[in-house]
Amino acid sequence: MNTIGQKLKIFFLLFPLALAIGIVQAQTVTIKSSRSHTKTKISNHKLGNSFNIEYKGDIEVNDNDSDIVSISRGGYIEISKTNFGSKRSIQIESSGGKLIKEYFEGRKKVEWEPQGKNWLSEILPDIVRSTGIAAKSRVDRFYKKGGVNSVLNEIEELDSDYVRAKYAELLLEKGGHSSSDLVAIAQAIGNEINSDYYLSSVLKGHIETYLKDEKASEAFFKATENVGSDYYVTEILKSAMKSNKLDDGQVKYLIDAADNVGSDYYMSTLYMEVLERDNLNYEILTYIIKNADNIGSDYYQSNVLTACIDHHNINEKAFEDIIEAAGHIGSDTYQMRIYKKILKMKLAEKQQIEFIDLIADKMSSDYYLSEMLKDIAEEQDLKEASKIALVKASNNINSDYYLAAFLKKMANETGGSEKVLKQIIRSTDNVNSDTYAADVLIKIAPDVKDSSEEIKSMYRSAARNIGSDTYYGRAVRAIE
Repeated sequence: MNTIGQKLKIFFLLFPLALAIGIVQAQTVTIKSSRSHTKTKISNHKLGNSFNIEYKGDIEVNDNDSDIVSISRGGYIEISKTNFGSKRSIQIESSGGKLIKEYFEGRKKVEWEPQGKNWLSEILPDIVRSTGIAAKSRVDRFYKKGGVNSVLNEIEELDSDYVRAKYAELLLEKGGHSSSDLVAIAQAIGNEINSDYYLSSVLKGHIETYLKDEKASEAFFKATENVGSDYYVTEILKSAMKSNKLDDGQVKYLIDAADNVGSDYYMSTLYMEVLERDNLNYEILTYIIKNADNIGSDYYQSNVLTACIDHHNINEKAFEDIIEAAGHIGSDTYQMRIYKKILKMKLAEKQQIEFIDLIADKMSSDYYLSEMLKDIAEEQDLKEASKIALVKASNNINSDYYLAAFLKKMANETGGSEKVLKQIIRSTDNVNSDTYAADVLIKIAPDVKDSSEEIKSMYRSAARNIGSDTYYGRAVRAIE
């Protein structure tokens, strides 16, 4: 077996790549793989022993995992175990279509039968479950015996996420699975594979298979909830979005899966990518708007909501949803970003009033509220009812300066409506500064002169609330 020893030294130097480290109870499994061979070390810390396994080629075991019955041409396997300083090893090589099997205790070669054969039968069941050796032949065997459930039962018995993922891959690659089989596989791997890397690899590698069926796709997206890493789950969902086979129901499943992402950045990124899909209908749009409330960051939530407005013409239902969602944003700055986008739309009178009521209720900053009210007055075609609602909303402005400035602006927007004029006069009562209150009354005085006695009476009553004789006199003389 000197040739095997020489090969091992060469193979060990070529292209080492650490693929997996899994801990099962007190056992550690370390697997390193290169283009030419795989090297595995299994260490049981509690028992103080370890296996070293190196192999090349496709290996098959018998039906009870007690013996190696086939190795592909040029392949081999070497197994050694150290236990409290005592070493035993097995070397099996494929040569000329036959297997050459040798057994060593220390450096002494011992007859294969019965010692070597018996030892292999003792250790092989644990080895195949820990390393992935003979995985394909074992998956084929279990599948032939009991179908998908038989393979899934064996996956539960495997000792590392690396091996579980390998078996799941081999099972899915068989193809032709029913909807219920695909659901069972998705549920099983979601529960059994703890590694985010390996679970995401399996899911990402079989997206197209799962998207062919509604129930299977639901189970697929549900399985992503078991991926703890926001990065990995985002990569899975991004890959799924690239498929043109997603129907509206599957897009909803995807959005629900995105809601389980902990990072506001990744969650908003996924929403934005959904918005870029072709022919996105209003049902999905409103679903995104409602789910955007799950984004904790005002910044990222406002990004998603403004993208909804930019990307689509909002119908009445979507409009109501978006102003409700905007009201959940705590920051006036980010609320204002959304509101300014809304103002680029031509709103119906009912929508204008809803919008005005919302910002009056939600915006805490006097500056931002007064700016938004002025923007509405400038950018929307307001009818009488909307103008009245706008002036009423100004009562939420606590600053005399900002309130008076807005009321003076609205003095130019009455359009000859006495109802609007009445509301401005009423709102002037909320201006505590004599100077600013007088300024507002003087601004509307020309319209008051041409109005009914009722309006003039209201005006004089408002003027009497001014404490300064000087400013009171100016206000009264303005309508004489």
